[in-house]
Amino acid sequence: MLKHIAILLASASVSVAASAQRPEFVEIANRVTAEEPAPALQEVAPRALAMLQERAQAISGCRPTGVTIDQPQSALFTITVMQRLAAQQARNGWMATAHPEGCDGAQPARFLVMRLPDRTLHVQFAGIGEGIAIPLQQDLFVGAGSAAFVALSDGRSDCGVDTIRFDSTRIASRSDDLGPDFHGARFAGSWQEAWTFSGCSRRVEVPIAFTALGDGDMPWSIDTRAMRVLD
Repeated sequence: MLKHIAILLASASVSVAASAQRPEFVEIANRVTAEEPAPALQEVAPRALAMLQERAQAISGCRPTGVTIDQPQSALFTITVMQRLAAQQARNGWMATAHPEGCDGAQPARFLVMRLPDRTLHVQFAGIGEGIAIPLQQDLFVGAGSAAFVALSDGRSDCGVDTIRFDSTRIASRSDDLGPDFHGARFAGSWQEAWTFSGCSRRVEVPIAFTALGDGDMPWSIDTRAMRVLD
């Protein structure tokens, strides 16, 4: 099954996300989900909690005492998971939201979860707060982080790129025609997210506009003029 999926993904003449609208990819989504269902919540929770506790220690924040995990949602057609499937490095992938316990006002945290070929579970921190895009997409994360660094380091010669920290995301707006989620992909509409970074004793909010094209692409752009230094 895994080899069959990899061949289909690798042979697609358009992006795999766009191909998800084709009947054979709808069938693949159904087959993958049936063969590799979402992991049990108790399998994800300990790993999510450990990562949040490590993060809290690193930033001197509130250390959660537990987490409540929402039912993981399919991320099969996100770029990160598609690439791993095409390379036969994963069997399926999901996004899981964890709600920290023991910390008043704590925002939810998102995790990318993948079942690997050897059936072990890979859990990767994907950000604090609400979002549609996955910050793990390298070009997107680098673009946002670079814009944040320029704003945070402005006029501060002692501020290095290694001092910049990714804090949180939020959805700033959605278009009325934003299409529904299809295994992590969108095919219509647009939205804007605000990503917050901190460093050099202040924080900055980076606005990122996303457009879901009918062919499955998701171009994004950053309006550096609209960035806000928060404190």
